[in-house]
Amino acid sequence: MKYSAELEFRNGMPVVLLDGEAVPPVIYGLSDIAASRCHTEQARHNAGEFIKAGIRLVQCDWNLRDGWTCNHEFDISAFLNDIRQMVEEYPMVRFIIRLHMNPPDWYLQENPDEMTVFGIGEPLRADNPDRLITGDALPSRRVALGSELWVKDACNVLADMCRQLTASETGSHVIGIQPACGVNGEWHWWAGDNHPDYSPAQTRFFRNFLKGKYQSVDELRKAWNNDEVDFETAEIPPVRARIYASDGIIRDPECEQAVIDSLKAQMLAPAVAIEKFCETVKKSSGRPMLTGAFFGYIFGTGPKNIAGHLEVDLLLKSPYVDYTAAPAVYGETRLPGRACISRGLVESARLNKKLYLSEMDQRPEGVVASAPGGDPARDEMTINLMRRGVMEVFTRGMGHWYYDHRVVPGGGFFEKFGWWDTPVLAAEVVRENQIFNTYFDRPYHSQAEILCVWDAESYYHVFTGWEPAPLSWHEDELFETLGRSGAVCDHIYWNDIKLADLDQYKIVVIANKIVASPEDHDFVRRKLLQNGRQVIFLYAAGFSDGQKISVENMEKFTGIKTARAGFYKGFMLDGELLRSTMHVDPVFRADDPAAEVVACLGTGQEAAVVRKSVENGTVWYFSLPYLSASFVRNRMLEAGGHLYSDKELFVNAGRGLLSLHAPAADNYLITLRNGKKVQLDMKLGDTVVLDAESGEIL
Repeated sequence: MKYSAELEFRNGMPVVLLDGEAVPPVIYGLSDIAASRCHTEQARHNAGEFIKAGIRLVQCDWNLRDGWTCNHEFDISAFLNDIRQMVEEYPMVRFIIRLHMNPPDWYLQENPDEMTVFGIGEPLRADNPDRLITGDALPSRRVALGSELWVKDACNVLADMCRQLTASETGSHVIGIQPACGVNGEWHWWAGDNHPDYSPAQTRFFRNFLKGKYQSVDELRKAWNNDEVDFETAEIPPVRARIYASDGIIRDPECEQAVIDSLKAQMLAPAVAIEKFCETVKKSSGRPMLTGAFFGYIFGTGPKNIAGHLEVDLLLKSPYVDYTAAPAVYGETRLPGRACISRGLVESARLNKKLYLSEMDQRPEGVVASAPGGDPARDEMTINLMRRGVMEVFTRGMGHWYYDHRVVPGGGFFEKFGWWDTPVLAAEVVRENQIFNTYFDRPYHSQAEILCVWDAESYYHVFTGWEPAPLSWHEDELFETLGRSGAVCDHIYWNDIKLADLDQYKIVVIANKIVASPEDHDFVRRKLLQNGRQVIFLYAAGFSDGQKISVENMEKFTGIKTARAGFYKGFMLDGELLRSTMHVDPVFRADDPAAEVVACLGTGQEAAVVRKSVENGTVWYFSLPYLSASFVRNRMLEAGGHLYSDKELFVNAGRGLLSLHAPAADNYLITLRNGKKVQLDMKLGDTVVLDAESGEIL
């Protein structure tokens, strides 16, 4: 039997077809540690509980290097033995393999030029046989992600593995491959604090990138302002040049194009590798197989140029990639009453007809080694946080996996038990799956009237160090502000804005578009500033045109005259202090007589927030990249938009569902789109799921 899985776009969203049958995109995920191998009794038990709840898809980790033989073939026997007993117990199970593409150590010793070279620190040997990812964040012995030789050889081994899976009755239960590499298998460059990669492999990749971008040596020399550089001798700029920027936190292309190019090439390398691996799976399996990768993180990654996934557009446009995936942002945003932020731009995935999978890996409240299922006295909050995490993406037309995440506090690599393996939490999984099965095939229409647009290219033009906190750390706060406004907001890349139905949006926030071309200027006038729409530009919008930086460029993009201002960290808006927690330099002030001043920087007279009416809409300019939820609510009321709540509340809507999460204990009046009203008395951290038409609590 050749089992299969494929992606089909219908009803306005991606749909997973499992052996030809549409199923909710919901998965149970085992961890990467020894205690979570499929053949262990505990892993089989945990997966079995989810299979009994109706979730047939199971994700598990394999390491390509463990089957990579010296003649570059694949020995699949140990891998089939890993899943055989689970297949025998649960014949309906289907596996998605998170396949770590790291080559064997002997391969790196034979091919030293294909190994990552760090700008700071020497490579060490820091592997742990019980956990592949040990040492990923250290300057360890690791393959260069831009190595064309590694990609070629790994593709050959991967193709052999795929053919053997299809030929095996046991292996045919594998219906998806998720190539993994980089830190934690998430395609971040190894040991970002040590500034990779200066290897011969990445240098070759960089030079080939330059050949593709610049059609002649003369064009390269002009762009770099360097009369001696050529395609055969171009070097990756030194660490200091790649960390710092010439104008505060912003790079000037006239003198820093070499740095900008090197960072782009570094971010392109993982995307190229992922696409080649996914193509190999598609072409070698002889049956439909799902492919995807951890990629496309915008939120929660710190300095984007080193740690992020800026070239996700390659994967979103690729015919060989079905999905991108990510865990929710870690840290304070996971606390009760906070946003639980998907790291990727979910709506961009949908616009490109791709699936987005969120890793729901938030441990139950009160987890310790002696209580891996959490504190029973806190089960109510655990359930609320589970619902918040899974509904945040499900209502946006996408899917998730429940990930039994690695080691519990006080435990070890061989002491992993199921986080949801208690009667109360298992019953919640069943309840959630009943909702998924009831609503997953409802036609999807975005309910958002706010659009937030992010520009991946602009991150190459900003400071990338950790201290002081860079501009790239404002994303999480902006997502949460928009999310708690009581309205629904879509988030997309600027590259996808032409795919969006702009007519549905009353407010568009341009979050970080520092680089804007003349074509971008024209698009704002012709498409965004129409139908009375309010367009909000944050910080240095349009400061660079890709060739030089100037405030004149900003005016061309925003329509607001600006000038440089003094150094300020905040301003008052609607009686609320919005204070910067990051390093913003330079700072700009509005200097436009035709604009209404709404707020000033600090306590002075320099305009921080202005509003300007134009022929077909309203332009807002903010000196610092901060909004407030009350400001967003007021703009929605002005625009005649729909607020689901009479107070600030996290709202997600779609698939016939409404998911609400309370930032504070209060009584909330919920207004559905059809005018029906529902009164909810909610505690801090409560998550309530409603039928979007009837208002019934599910």
